Amino acid sequence: ELMLNLHGSTKPGGENRTWPWLVTSEAVAGTEHYKYPPPTTARLDATLPFTRGPLGGMDYTPAMISQNDSILTQAHTLAQSVVFTSAMVNYADSAAAYEQWPGRHLLRALPTVWDESRVVEGFPGDHITVARRSGEDWFIGAMTDQARTATVPLDFLGEGTYTATVFADDEHGRVEVSTQEVAGGDTLTLPMIATGGVSVHLSTTPLEQIGADDTRYEAEDPGNTLAGGAVVDACKGCSEGAKVGYLGQGGSVQFNDVTATATGTHEMTFTYTSGDPRNVRITVNGEELPTEVLSDSGGWEFVNKWSVDVPLEAGSNTIRFDNPSEYAPDIDALTISRSTEAEDPGNILAGGAAVAQCGECSGGELVSGLDGAASLTVNDLSVAEDGNHTIGLRYAGTEDATVLLSVDGGDPVEVALTATG
Repeated sequence: ELMLNLHGSTKPGGENRTWPWLVTSEAVAGTEHYKYPPPTTARLDATLPFTRGPLGGMDYTPAMISQNDSILTQAHTLAQSVVFTSAMVNYADSAAAYEQWPGRHLLRALPTVWDESRVVEGFPGDHITVARRSGEDWFIGAMTDQARTATVPLDFLGEGTYTATVFADDEHGRVEVSTQEVAGGDTLTLPMIATGGVSVHLSTTPLEQIGADDTRYEAEDPGNTLAGGAVVDACKGCSEGAKVGYLGQGGSVQFNDVTATATGTHEMTFTYTSGDPRNVRITVNGEELPTEVLSDSGGWEFVNKWSVDVPLEAGSNTIRFDNPSEYAPDIDALTISRSTEAEDPGNILAGGAAVAQCGECSGGELVSGLDGAASLTVNDLSVAEDGNHTIGLRYAGTEDATVLLSVDGGDPVEVALTATG
């Protein structure tokens, strides 16, 4: 059960044939060269598949989306995860940045090993397009130096209709997602901007875009109120490419239309950037909450997140971020979620499921005995709009287990839950 990934190493020479737990190695000027210049370029990325790539697994640490001085587009960095192969992939950005990035839907589906690979087109130093298969699904990755259009004949597809989920650059070099129906006789045309890229997921089962309809409130939205020295700044890793900075010492940002479906305590998660530890004061509907003490996010380009319980009223609410005595972190965006306890009396327990004490659980209780025919039905969950939303499940278990989850009577989905200790 050992996996070895050599960094700072010389190029691989087949060592994994003798020691198969050597799953990959670095041996490439990858993303770390943003910190140790010169940084990587699109021309280098289009060369590596023809030079370093054939030698063995390459841990490039792909998908860095937050570097403000990067010339690579976000769709280019996403395509690195398909074009470059490594049996252990270390994504280079922060978890908080990925959680709000459209490219996360592809990252969830990407395998680390492939059943089949084809070079569709390419020329060293200029462009590369590859198609790779895992099981019945295909993935296409393309990267370019100059603006061009990749042409991909889909003669490798099986019978039937496939959904092509395309991750491409918008005009600002940020990822946007689109879908189209294709079949084996079709040809995909994939335009790319300079230093850009594109990735495609092809499957008879459409790619899940979990949380695509979650509501995010952006700090830079024009309906919000900026006061003092607060200004909107560009931020590549932020959810819409911008944030509000220069908060504190008179500078503030107030979100003016944060909607709650019910009155009560909600969990607010906000994303921020900061180059050093900073405090922020949060005021909800005029009520000041205790000051939150935040760690740095790893630098002003990199996104971190923080969660805090806030009291909201049903309907529209205002939430202000500031610091009266010193500077605060820059604020990117926030989300609101409503917690529902499994033991609430409005829920339905059946087949031996029962409420039990749990000192570490919210509310001091949980529902246990969920095995065999036992079930828990959580009633009266509400969302602002229809769509694909995120549900967070908090649980306790001494062993790895699975749970069958169904929504509104739909087909159950098996969810694997690891032991919590």
